[in-house]
Amino acid sequence: RNKDKKPLSFSKAKLECVAFWKKELAKAKFKPKNLSDALFNNLIVQSLQMICYPKEENYVLFRQGGLDRIIYPKEAEPVFLALTKVGGYDDYLDKVLNTYFNVLQDKEGENKGQVKTFGFQWASISEAAIQSWAYVALDNDEIYKKYYDDAISAFRWIEKTRLSTKSNP
Repeated sequence: RNKDKKPLSFSKAKLECVAFWKKELAKAKFKPKNLSDALFNNLIVQSLQMICYPKEENYVLFRQGGLDRIIYPKEAEPVFLALTKVGGYDDYLDKVLNTYFNVLQDKEGENKGQVKTFGFQWASISEAAIQSWAYVALDNDEIYKKYYDDAISAFRWIEKTRLSTKSNP
């Protein structure tokens, strides 16, 4: 806690937390008929809690547990897809795409277009960034246009990398 601020009482903090999540859950545009409200709400909250805002940074992390800065875009794809299908959460997903394409993507040099992470560099990271963008871009023209050039650049990097493995005749 900030030394200058007195911490909230538990009951006040709980009320603020509940109010925050009610507001966020109300953004959902579609709920599958075969899920109870409690289960649906739980899944949405868990999904949104994967989006972490590190202090004093200009990016978000889409991650699974832990407070490290290692993210796994490939493993996050199903959650990205789910939030896209539910609808109402493009503001969150835009921030993740911004991290993929404006913080983690090489913009020049030998690996121009590659999307990296703060941790291990897997070839599937660039593909996952493109796929995640495609999920949102399918129904959101603004997101489509905003990250189109970045997604194409990532695709070109993948294409270049794959072509480098072909043997020369």
